[in-house]
Amino acid sequence: MKTLLCIAGLILTTGLTQSPTRQEAQASPRVRHELPISGEPLGLEAFDLNGDGRVELYAVTKSPGALHIMSDFKLQVGVTRSTQTIPIGDYPVGPIISAGELVVGSRSRNELYWFNAKSLEAKRPARTVKLEAPPHLLVSVDLNQDGDAQICVLTKNNEIIIVGADGSTETTWTAHDQPCCVWPLADGRLVIGFQTEHELAVYRRNPKAEAGWSVDWKVVFEGLPRAIRELDLDGNGDLELVVSGGDRMHWVLGLDGTGGASDWLEPLVCNPQRFRWGTLPYALDSVAKSEGDELFSLAHINPAWSRFAGSPPKMVESGDAGESPVALAAADFDGDGRVDLAIANKTAQCISLLLSRESQK
Repeated sequence: MKTLLCIAGLILTTGLTQSPTRQEAQASPRVRHELPISGEPLGLEAFDLNGDGRVELYAVTKSPGALHIMSDFKLQVGVTRSTQTIPIGDYPVGPIISAGELVVGSRSRNELYWFNAKSLEAKRPARTVKLEAPPHLLVSVDLNQDGDAQICVLTKNNEIIIVGADGSTETTWTAHDQPCCVWPLADGRLVIGFQTEHELAVYRRNPKAEAGWSVDWKVVFEGLPRAIRELDLDGNGDLELVVSGGDRMHWVLGLDGTGGASDWLEPLVCNPQRFRWGTLPYALDSVAKSEGDELFSLAHINPAWSRFAGSPPKMVESGDAGESPVALAAADFDGDGRVDLAIANKTAQCISLLLSRESQK
């Protein structure tokens, strides 16, 4: 199958080039709490794993490698929370959510760990899978479109290790070098960003009779892609793809279309549009809203975070991200119906919890 190529640097002459500043956004109506954590946090995830209707915050720390579970936030009367720590291998990857379970990888042990509510109570993984190489990126995707999710592990050796629900593994290879970010599509394909060529490529697993993957489409950016998110920015029912990277760039694919991935996968339709914000945009998260999803972005240098909404994206809120921010998660942590923000501050060894006090509509 012929690969379709879209050169973002050429198309962007007709795209969006606005440069939102912090002054354009409203002052952040958030209350900041810094939650100390033992070790340097590397990743965050927010999810209600035990089904009690309250979101827990999951963090992994570098060394000693550990999974930290923070819950029962009652911050209207001060920071009182329940914290649980489970030792895992050093230099963890993740965490991610897959089929209602939490999945974490260990670079030092070449292992994957699955956690559910019962295994968290027991302070041990529900199951463990040994890998052939250290994990670099993790993503959960239904490759076969049969309702069963697999974990795809990307390594720095350009491998894609497919881990099934039964623990079986299959190793394949990418056609590009140095994967740096990944996002799953609903049809079982993977969107992968690569460091060497500053490319974003859509990978499709070949039928079982054939080995490996095919590249359906790729786009070349003028900067390094660092994070990918798929969401409905304009609220019209289809999904756009947001990529952050370069010096201070966010690219939006499919903003003008109505067909979701079928639009931005077509070179003549995808028309990547861009907007500038922050220095070295590093991480993304999003929250579903009926009038259009909201995007949260984290900048690593001159650390700051911002919230974007609308079409084209407009910055509606921003604030200080604290020292050495490396990950963020958006969710309602204190149960008041507002979207809060958690930021992992690596060298400060803490989680910055920013509670929204915005007026509810």
